[in-house]
Amino acid sequence: MSCHGWRRPLPASVTGCGAERVASPGWARPAGWTRRRHPSLTPIDRSLQAGVVAATLKRGGSCRWPWRLRVLPVCGSTETALLRWLAQLSAQRPALPTPLALMARRQRFGRGRRGTVWSSPPGGLWLSALVPAESLPRPTSALSALALGLALVEALETWGLEPRLKWPNDLVLGRGKLAGIITHRQLRAGAVQGLRIGLGLNVHNRVPSGASSLATALRQQRRPCPPLAAVAALALQAIETALASQTVADQWLARCEGKLWRPLQPLVGPDGDLVRVAGLAADGRLRLQRLRSGGELLVDGSGWRLPFDGTVAVRGRAVVMQHQPASG
Repeated sequence: MSCHGWRRPLPASVTGCGAERVASPGWARPAGWTRRRHPSLTPIDRSLQAGVVAATLKRGGSCRWPWRLRVLPVCGSTETALLRWLAQLSAQRPALPTPLALMARRQRFGRGRRGTVWSSPPGGLWLSALVPAESLPRPTSALSALALGLALVEALETWGLEPRLKWPNDLVLGRGKLAGIITHRQLRAGAVQGLRIGLGLNVHNRVPSGASSLATALRQQRRPCPPLAAVAALALQAIETALASQTVADQWLARCEGKLWRPLQPLVGPDGDLVRVAGLAADGRLRLQRLRSGGELLVDGSGWRLPFDGTVAVRGRAVVMQHQPASG
């Protein structure tokens, strides 16, 4: 066959390990069509492969858990794909022997806390993990999202960045959201089987307004952004560090407070009083200082949340919030 007349055939479907079957629509190039290079479009980072991530973890030398890894080119949700994978493994062996981590180069229906939509285009790290109960010091701890956020903040600081932990489960960099974290207990027959973790981290991908990415932040410092495999290895190591650190809660809670994202302007609290972020309680709840009536108020994340869009209504007007650097 002459190579000049050959066209790469389009696959009728895309099937991955545990991925859903997705039909590819047919299409034809119009006459005179030429490829247009769009400088703002980020190509899929091909380094995100299970073998490359495993090799990166091994080279780092500090990862102790025997992670079992899987990477999908595309999926509806990494959490759904992880649960499907877990069901397959549980049918073969009820006990989960090793931690699992499933990543996708793109999610079609990524979800964050409370079901909010998380944009998940190619170039970001979209990860769901399950850590067996045997590997956890406290598998039912509600502090795991904070602990993981702290571990990620401290790991990214080694790359010259200064992200902050936005209570209860986000990371911000500059004035934009960098990452979101969700944690759930995984139950089987009423017993805790492990801890399920979801992480969405903007890396090389295009981000919506109000968000930030590692590549953009590092480019501003004239530094290259590591490949996705290195970012994935950093995230998996952070999971290990976070869950081990909960055995010394007093130490890591104090570090969490030092890395908290704190608006400079007063906020309208859940009871209508003006409040400021005072710190964290021992159980991970946010401590708010009342500015009018005095005293403190504790919130648990199930209702009132820190505003994220950069404004907050105070006495009927919009006030732009500013980032307050953490001390220490």
